[in-house]
Amino acid sequence: MTLRAALVIDVQSMYRAVRETYMNKTVNYLDLVKWLESKHNLIFTYKFAYGKQIPERAQSFITLMRTNGFDVNISDIFWNTEIGVRCAVIMPNVDALVLCSGYYEHGAVLKYAKEQGKITYVVCPNIPNFFKNYATILDFPKEILRERKNDPIITTEPVELPANKLSDAP
Repeated sequence: MTLRAALVIDVQSMYRAVRETYMNKTVNYLDLVKWLESKHNLIFTYKFAYGKQIPERAQSFITLMRTNGFDVNISDIFWNTEIGVRCAVIMPNVDALVLCSGYYEHGAVLKYAKEQGKITYVVCPNIPNFFKNYATILDFPKEILRERKNDPIITTEPVELPANKLSDAP
């Protein structure tokens, strides 16, 4: 059975997790979509990509993603609240939620989706342990990685880490 799904990519989180795990690699997001659709019987009725970057520096990425059906939100702010609100709004219209993020704040999104009876998946290296309480963790597909160019799509500025410990998360 094919599931109607929403794909939510936190590009900043994926970029950092992949860089920390696989060094000079980055994600080919179009290959990620193909992999998810073919291996997990999903059809994406919603595809969202959020990233922290100066939009002018990410125009080729934005164009590529929009051309391939993504609603792309790139600015110099973090998108955690917007991701949560957007997921809550679309939740009645999907069977499943696929989250590509390792930020612990997104655990609340997974918890909410699970409480709404949705099938939930996470695909991202280095995710918080408690995500397992709310989602099926998919093995990260190394075949979607490519060599990172010298001009990264998303900024590498340091991110302020939350004061809470992962064990304090929802």
